Amino acid sequence: MQLTYHVTKACNLRCRYCYYADFPTPRMTLETAVRATDQVLGLGHDHLGVTFFGGEPLICKEMICQLVPEIERRAAAANISVNFKIPTNGVLLDEEFLTFCESHAIFISLSIDGDEEAQRDRIGIDGASSFFAASQALKLLARRATTFATYSVVTPRNVGRLSDSIAALYGGGSRILITAIDYTAPWTAHDLRLLKKEYKKLGTFYETETRAGRHFYLSAFDSKIAAHTRPDNGEDTVCRIGINQLSVAPDGTYFPCIQFVERPEFAVGHVSRGIDLKKCEEFFSCSVGADPACGDCGIAKRCSHHCACVSLASSGTLHAVPPIVCEHERILTPIADAVAHRLYRRRTPLFINKHYNPDYELLHSLEDLLVNTREE
Repeated sequence: MQLTYHVTKACNLRCRYCYYADFPTPRMTLETAVRATDQVLGLGHDHLGVTFFGGEPLICKEMICQLVPEIERRAAAANISVNFKIPTNGVLLDEEFLTFCESHAIFISLSIDGDEEAQRDRIGIDGASSFFAASQALKLLARRATTFATYSVVTPRNVGRLSDSIAALYGGGSRILITAIDYTAPWTAHDLRLLKKEYKKLGTFYETETRAGRHFYLSAFDSKIAAHTRPDNGEDTVCRIGINQLSVAPDGTYFPCIQFVERPEFAVGHVSRGIDLKKCEEFFSCSVGADPACGDCGIAKRCSHHCACVSLASSGTLHAVPPIVCEHERILTPIADAVAHRLYRRRTPLFINKHYNPDYELLHSLEDLLVNTREE
């Protein structure tokens, strides 16, 4: 089960593409968060994945520092494993909080779109660029050798900087590079041609670094390739709103997923009365139907059209596939496949290990541990 605590909707940035319409200041109380924890732990899942979300979650650093040990204690008492994640714009990230995150194995996802030009839509309340603050946060994370990801939103305004931005983030120390397309933006045919060009450049980057034996994860390519080499894991990527994920708003209202928090009609309970499991099941049932538009599409099973949040924002329904998603998948998939084919044909060791060895992640973690031990 994935549980997202929307600890606040307040934010210190005003990103132009953000789906939030306003940024009210109320914050989640520790009491509300603990009640949500107990109710979700009581659902009987073996594992709980916790995300602290906003707005900007680090506005509530003090509460998070109180809540994490409490969740750990309660999960342990219920014999349930737990892990934590915090997405942040990096403005409020500091040494003290990073030390706390490291001591509790909290995974940090830094929202940074790339180089300074690519970052131009991530602006402060005063309209100033957030690039310097985000860059400092990246330097801090890289210097501390913390396991972290960078999360970059690709829009028509910054798509021409995509490959250069990924190279800049990689050069800055990021080894988990996640990109997300802004499907709600007005993409033109020109923008999509530019996206295809940038993906081809990224393909060259992916191939070069893989052949050199350098460990990294580039979501656009690795997820697409894995959907082919490990199709049995595909179920893990399918959106299961309300079934294996829930979000709780600052006031304690439950929603099936992150972006639904803006839509009161999608509420599925409240900490004062519990989770309405029947309603959760109803929303899930509405979101899993196959879109007739998919027909006999050859890449339907590898497509990233399963996100109900994207469908709702783009089409107004929970399961329709927006045309821009189709266009994107038809651009990326053959490029990723061509790269994978060349690497496989060469029997590139890292590629074979990453995509065909089920123990790759474990082995890589042990390798990192050995390297760090030797350095100490």
